[in-house]
Amino acid sequence: WLMLAELGLGMLAILLLEVNALVIALFAIACLAHEVTMAVDLAYAHAHRDIPPVEQWVHGIQQAIPWIVLLCIAVLHPGQAMALLGLGGESARWTLEWREPGLPPGYLLAFAGAALLLVGLPFAREAWRAAHAVRSHR
Repeated sequence: WLMLAELGLGMLAILLLEVNALVIALFAIACLAHEVTMAVDLAYAHAHRDIPPVEQWVHGIQQAIPWIVLLCIAVLHPGQAMALLGLGGESARWTLEWREPGLPPGYLLAFAGAALLLVGLPFAREAWRAAHAVRSHR
């Protein structure tokens, strides 16, 4: 759930705020936090059970997707991405501003629905299975 929150907050920033150096940096920090949380989660899981190949594959995808999103955001906003690195002709903007104009409500609803279906429900199912396994083990 922590990994979901880390990236969820980063994605909300990208969807709702003007993407500038600060928002790109915040998403990069979310990616790093997600990476650390995943490493701790996998180390804990590995110490307590076998991790089958399919689960390893899923974790590999979970590890790559945030970095791919970060790269896409940098490609879509090259001036601010370069400014974040101290390169290019733009000055880095370090403010949080609502996106103007905001994304259409239908787009945000479709994104939320897809996120719930493809991310939230699998996480909820995994949490339920883990809680059930703990109860069964006792």
